[in-house]
Amino acid sequence: MSRFCAEQQVSEILAAGEHWRDAALLGERSLFSENNVWDTATIEILDDAFKQPTSETDGRFVDKLRGALSSCPASVKMLAAEMMWLLLLSPSNISIDRKRETIKTIWDWSGSKFPEQSRWLSDAALLGIGSGGPGFSNHRPRELTFCLAFLLAFRKLSRDERTKLLSRSWTFAEWLQQVPDAQARQFRHMLLYLLFPDDFERVFSAGDRKTIAEHFAKLSRAQANGMSAVELDKVLRKTRDDLEQKYQTNKLDFYRAPLKELWQSDLTELEAALTADHVKKAIVEIDQEGIPKDAASSTYDLVQGDKRYPPKLVLSLAFKHAAGKELSRSDFTGGEDTWAFRVLRQLGFSIVPKKFINDLVDRFLAQANGGQDLRTSDYPKEYRGLQVRVGFGQGVFSRVPWIAFLGQGQKVSGGIYPVLLYYREARVLILAYGVSETNTPAIEWNGLDQPRTVAAYLQQEHSRDPERYGDSFVDVAFEVPDGLDLDQLAIRLDRMISSYQSQLEASEVVSPNSRRGGAEYCWT
Repeated sequence: MSRFCAEQQVSEILAAGEHWRDAALLGERSLFSENNVWDTATIEILDDAFKQPTSETDGRFVDKLRGALSSCPASVKMLAAEMMWLLLLSPSNISIDRKRETIKTIWDWSGSKFPEQSRWLSDAALLGIGSGGPGFSNHRPRELTFCLAFLLAFRKLSRDERTKLLSRSWTFAEWLQQVPDAQARQFRHMLLYLLFPDDFERVFSAGDRKTIAEHFAKLSRAQANGMSAVELDKVLRKTRDDLEQKYQTNKLDFYRAPLKELWQSDLTELEAALTADHVKKAIVEIDQEGIPKDAASSTYDLVQGDKRYPPKLVLSLAFKHAAGKELSRSDFTGGEDTWAFRVLRQLGFSIVPKKFINDLVDRFLAQANGGQDLRTSDYPKEYRGLQVRVGFGQGVFSRVPWIAFLGQGQKVSGGIYPVLLYYREARVLILAYGVSETNTPAIEWNGLDQPRTVAAYLQQEHSRDPERYGDSFVDVAFEVPDGLDLDQLAIRLDRMISSYQSQLEASEVVSPNSRRGGAEYCWT
């Protein structure tokens, strides 16, 4: 559905296009008065006058047009104003006030009162639906010339032929291609979108049309350059069909996420300028200013230390620090396999599902309390750049199931790592600074404030000896199920992981096994 335009109300603009089609193109009536100004005779007078040379060769377009129409009847000047309205209806890179001022200036030449209260001159109608770029304004005389040529060719058709042509989008496009200069004119694309918004895109720049086709349809630039405008339209229509099938929605727009970041070079250029320092500055800004209500993340968090941030907000602010302009969050999407998450992760930042730890621990405890199922193959394999390893025993169900988070160079059989230890009989879940009991680790935990071993904790708090892993150090312990606070556990684990990663970076310990992803399973 190419008429979809994310975060923008286009219904009034399309209604204006329909009004012009019915009243002016088919009915030959004025849009703003009771006169019939879109008839063939009036169009011919305007066309003839516009072709005549004027003495104001160095003036603005409007000034040149005024000179050309100086001796024309009022109806011709009204037509010129309404035709300018048509030319300015689609571009979004021209302000509403500027559009209205230009139309009024030309209308005033007729001596008639300007219809300021007309629905078709409202802000909603003049908002615009796509950028024409500077080229559209620079070549406005050519756009008007093409519009006049189109109208005169259309008027040569019988009334029945006109009606049939306006009911068949692709037949109309093929016919319009025969109008001189159609291949080069942006108004050609605007006209097709206004008349057939379900078949033609609001992509008016020739460069954008070709780039979209090259990226999504895998065309070469030579292939795109060799296509007629209609052939390129058909490629874009097929591209939309394929993308709607891929994303399972018809609410797609080439100038909005998730499509924009896939083909627009400006995002690629911004990405090249972005560094981790820019992201860190964005995080500091969020710490100082807070998170706007409309910027909260519903599914994912960027984790920094023990704090979590909306990834899209972080990225949009990071671009402000990198390029001096905040990137609108509507211009890109978040989620797995998206451009935004890829950029942040390549810069070394962790993005995780909001409830990753909560869901992981819930599942782990349910399986541990069942005491029978030893399978772990379906558990997540990674969290914040660490390998996730789960153990319920080998052959016999363990009395102390565990979840370990392994950094590069660390193994459960010979290393240090954050670990969750579940003492099933005591119904206690401990988040611990894990220490391998199989082989002596090459490094030790540092910076722990008055560490207490798991053995000491269980003796003091539960009057029992640990079945295993008593040499690890307790960070926090929870009684299961009544004392378990999963949100607090996630915060403490994130804090421990950040400290752990910093320590590993400082130690520069690298294990060949960890490079190959080969962790050993020696805990039972």
